[in-house]
Amino acid sequence: MLWDTAARIGEIVGLRLEDFRPEGIRVRRKGGAYQVLPISPPTRRAVWAYLRNERPESPSDALFLSATGRPISSDAVRQMLRRLARAAGVPYKSPHAFRRGAAVVMVKNGINPYALQVLMGHKSPAMTAHYVRLAEKDLKEIHAKVAPALGLLRDI
Repeated sequence: MLWDTAARIGEIVGLRLEDFRPEGIRVRRKGGAYQVLPISPPTRRAVWAYLRNERPESPSDALFLSATGRPISSDAVRQMLRRLARAAGVPYKSPHAFRRGAAVVMVKNGINPYALQVLMGHKSPAMTAHYVRLAEKDLKEIHAKVAPALGLLRDI
């Protein structure tokens, strides 16, 4: 869900059962405002599978729970990511790295900059731009698809 939505870790661990909706997940943003973020069909299916098969019985209405039935914490997610990275033999990436990485991928996939700003809950485009620092390789790939001179060659 971190990767699919580019949400903050606090927004994900703060989700309640009622926040998982047909149109997406309702997150509480910095400042207290709520926003519904869309989620992809694979993420929706994974959450449904978790709710049906893995979520422990609990009086808590938190969407994500620990094995003991308590709401999961940001630190617990970091620990899980460390364990998964170690098991996969890859470097650890923080929850915030998922947010930034998802934003970069969305830009590379063609998201409108304003849509990305709204999706990430940023007040200004400058903050979104700070997240989406593209590498030279990324710029080369993007330019190969959108270079103005390519249109000239198609007309010949």
